[in-house]
Amino acid sequence: MKIISLNTWKCDGDYSSRIENTLAFLKGQNPDLICLQEAFKTADGSTDTAQTIADFLGYSLFYSPARQKERLFKGEYKASWSGLAILSKYKLEDCITRPLWDLPEGGERIFQAVNLNKNGKSWLVINTHLCHLISEDSVRQKQLNEILAYCESQNAGTNTIICGDMNAELDVLNEACNNTTYQLKDSFDIAYPGRDKPATVLGLNKSIDFIFMLITKGKVTLNVVESTVHNGANLDYEISDHHPISATILT
Repeated sequence: MKIISLNTWKCDGDYSSRIENTLAFLKGQNPDLICLQEAFKTADGSTDTAQTIADFLGYSLFYSPARQKERLFKGEYKASWSGLAILSKYKLEDCITRPLWDLPEGGERIFQAVNLNKNGKSWLVINTHLCHLISEDSVRQKQLNEILAYCESQNAGTNTIICGDMNAELDVLNEACNNTTYQLKDSFDIAYPGRDKPATVLGLNKSIDFIFMLITKGKVTLNVVESTVHNGANLDYEISDHHPISATILT
């Protein structure tokens, strides 16, 4: 099963060109599952990043609006959302959206959870975008703890994937697991043990976007056979201010 996670950068930059490039990239990758963050949608429905992608690929879509505000888009301010979206070749079931605690200045943070069935195996997929405020790692850890508590409430096992823009690097996120029954294993680290993961943010030496495998401490994790940060080395056109990341899991 191939998964892609991408922060789509709302309506910033050359939106029309970026969407065309995104569609071409995703068609070429042919993923089973896509998790989007900062998925732009106007309140009048005239522009909808996630729906455009879903229609183009013919995928199922679950969209969760968040962070509504007026944004400058093609020369005028438009009421819009910067939401989350999960797209899949397979039917999405038991779709829920839950709020995450945040500071007032942090805005609205949420996570999505869905179930899907592939080849007779059920998967729990979670998509999120954690607090963006600088120097607020404790907030991001608390938000991740809330997601892990949800996983525990669902008796989540090894067939659980957590994707998203975490706005924090791996060492900060791992601290959130200290008092839980779970560990988070980055797909890149599973596929390539000991190799440094490339930066996931354009122009910054930071890796803050992840496709995590959720495991119970001490249990063997899933077999990830490929994980890629699609940066300038292998992607020669602009999609977003974040690089798409992918992972392929043996199912």
